[in-house]
Amino acid sequence: MKILFIGVGYFPFLTAGEKNFFYRLFPIIKAHADVTVFSLNDYPESILIQETSNGSIPVYCLKRPFHRHYERFYFESSNYIAYHHRHKPVREIIEKLTSVIIFTPKLRKIIREHDIQVIHFMDNFGPSMLYVKRILPTTKVTYSAANYDPRGRKTQYVRYLRLSLNSLDAAGVYTKAYLDILNNLGIRIPLFITRWGVTSSREFISQGTKQSIKTSLGVNESAILLLWSGYLQQIQETDFYKAIEVARKVVNQENNISFVFAFKPETYKEKYAEEVDERINVLTGIENFGEVLEAADFFFSPIADKDSTVSPPLTWIESMAKGTPIITTDIPGVKELVMDGINGFVAQDYDELPNTILHAINYTDKFEMSQRCIKKVEQEFDIMKSAASYLNMWRSLLNNE
Repeated sequence: MKILFIGVGYFPFLTAGEKNFFYRLFPIIKAHADVTVFSLNDYPESILIQETSNGSIPVYCLKRPFHRHYERFYFESSNYIAYHHRHKPVREIIEKLTSVIIFTPKLRKIIREHDIQVIHFMDNFGPSMLYVKRILPTTKVTYSAANYDPRGRKTQYVRYLRLSLNSLDAAGVYTKAYLDILNNLGIRIPLFITRWGVTSSREFISQGTKQSIKTSLGVNESAILLLWSGYLQQIQETDFYKAIEVARKVVNQENNISFVFAFKPETYKEKYAEEVDERINVLTGIENFGEVLEAADFFFSPIADKDSTVSPPLTWIESMAKGTPIITTDIPGVKELVMDGINGFVAQDYDELPNTILHAINYTDKFEMSQRCIKKVEQEFDIMKSAASYLNMWRSLLNNE
């Protein structure tokens, strides 16, 4: 098989985003197929190479039309952070459509040179995917369908999904909850469950390191630490302020608990610092975020919009892989990863969260819960299983030609 991946913001090194999943997925896919990447990312070089044990993967870097005049870059040896204006959804759609049209000659050349059989969109490019399918009718076109997120515009959003997806050959859906929604909406293409995945590992940081990390965050080393992070898919500014309200209620009832709200630099705003309070800290640009996630006693990640589905976020899976339980709210898709009282805690809504948190911190068998977190990820969210599900989707399409 020869696969071309198309997406926004992919780089052949670890970043602060959820494209890290594909960064870790590609070397596994490369053992079974040729992999090429077409990424809108404004990187100064036109092509990068991702070296893997199974060979090299070319990553073609293309300019985002609405970013090139005001994007600022910060490079490190193993990290890239792009600071840019956050676009409104309509502008994002227009940018993606415009990009694909502008780069059609480049896209055709890549497909011809690499003899591409399948184009896979890592992001929803909307009508652009229909456009690609029509100009390349003999090439299979698939897409990673992460979550359902209408945000108060359900009628328009459903039309957008139908227009985007019904022209494709198949889609990989991250949760059964979203698969059921797409079926009910009349999406006619084959749908496959292709979950997020992480590399399962039983290597953990020491208790001493956990205590040092807490101290570095301004948290008493003996305090119970709840870590919040945004933005993760549906988790947006509204959720941040709602979570801050919950945190204030909890610290007023419990003395030995602290909250840290951690932002990616590209989503942080100076006004968020105004929410810092006793045992509530707001930080940005945490370099060792993976260790901080492991050092936390709980990952606090509630979602307000019950009309949406959750993937769930890759950070949830990474958290549970290290034995850190999730505290969240109940929206469709959540319980495919987090089972209330078994490997995490699920409140019905934000009003219930303070009591849920107080129950969680007094839970008597934290070690067993931690082990159940790890086991759940190993059984259902291991990246090798993710790779196998993607390969199964593409093989089924090519074998049915």
